[in-house]
Amino acid sequence: MYQNWKRWNTAARKWLWILVVLGVAAALPVGYDRLKTESTSKNVEFVFDYRDLVDVSVYRRVRRIIFRRSWTG
Repeated sequence: MYQNWKRWNTAARKWLWILVVLGVAAALPVGYDRLKTESTSKNVEFVFDYRDLVDVSVYRRVRRIIFRRSWTG
């Protein structure tokens, strides 16, 4: 029984390493493209949807008003 588990363990380890090597090899072009993109840009831009910012500020204001009303009665 122990030999059977040991044989499966050795085979599984080999296939897992093959899978890891294939995954790393598949990710190399994406990493290279990202490196090329990051090195050509000198400016960093943030894209933010201002509608979400307004929604968050309204929600916080409404929550604060409700909280005050619940304490003042």
